Amino acid sequence: MRILIIGKRLDGMGNLRNEMRIAKALKQLGYDVQRVGPNKAPMECNGYDLIVGFGQLLYKDNLHLVPKIAHSKDPKTLFAIWSFDSCSEIDEPSRYLNRKIKSILPHIDWLITTDHSYPWEHHAKRYLHLMQGIDPDEFDYEPSNNHDRKFDLIYAGGIWGRYQERNQTIKKLARNFKMVIHCFDKHRFDGFKNITFKDRVYGKAFFDAHQQAKIVYVPRPPSRVNLNYWSNRIYLAGATGTPCIVEFVAGIEEEFNENEAIYSNCDIDTVHKIFYFLDHPEERQAIGLNARKKILEKYTYKHRAKTLMETIFS
Repeated sequence: MRILIIGKRLDGMGNLRNEMRIAKALKQLGYDVQRVGPNKAPMECNGYDLIVGFGQLLYKDNLHLVPKIAHSKDPKTLFAIWSFDSCSEIDEPSRYLNRKIKSILPHIDWLITTDHSYPWEHHAKRYLHLMQGIDPDEFDYEPSNNHDRKFDLIYAGGIWGRYQERNQTIKKLARNFKMVIHCFDKHRFDGFKNITFKDRVYGKAFFDAHQQAKIVYVPRPPSRVNLNYWSNRIYLAGATGTPCIVEFVAGIEEEFNENEAIYSNCDIDTVHKIFYFLDHPEERQAIGLNARKKILEKYTYKHRAKTLMETIFS
């Protein structure tokens, strides 16, 4: 079976794009996988059983390529778009992506999203929700001892103004714990002496950064999102072996049990749980290593790619 991946190898900061990880996983499963950039896709999309495009096809300047690819491909070839970004209707950036996805739905056979903050199953012809995976090769390092790390908490992710609930929680945590945050837009937390700000991290640097903290803060989705889903960060952060604390969302317990994640019910409970686990290093280290083991065994991109192919061609 031949598969065409549409996307560039690296993002604007020189980091490997997720479509490359998915392409690698599909090759590991034995498929014949080729890749082409978005602009060349309409001319090079023949002779495949499946075409998978990614976020670049949803850029404003590339949207016109989607109907061109749909028109140029072989009639029997299935055409899917996989989006990793937030596409709810709770803020303008998400609404904008939501509108763009809706505009291309008539031209594709499958929509796949990692973010399930919007009921796409009621809009797309065929829809698949796939959580983010990990590439085990990018986490093939030994976690350090959790006992005497520099920071109490680590958070790697956005703190833009659109994330008001998340930012309020982070400020509460910073009043009680020594935190390191890897992000952009640092000025929103001016005056918080307990927070050390550092640049975003990827690859080995991401793994190493999480060896500097005892617990990972994983934010829950905004309360305005009515669907039960959780942050994809838990898969990446958990693969480092550092235990994750996350506010409970129905369904997440099927992914990680209480020996693999620290669950809380609200901000106050989060603070109390962190105090407890900071005082119990053996327990928190065991939780982190249990989660890492499960993620490396069950939540890789190879598993996601297998689900993708079984679902589309069932």
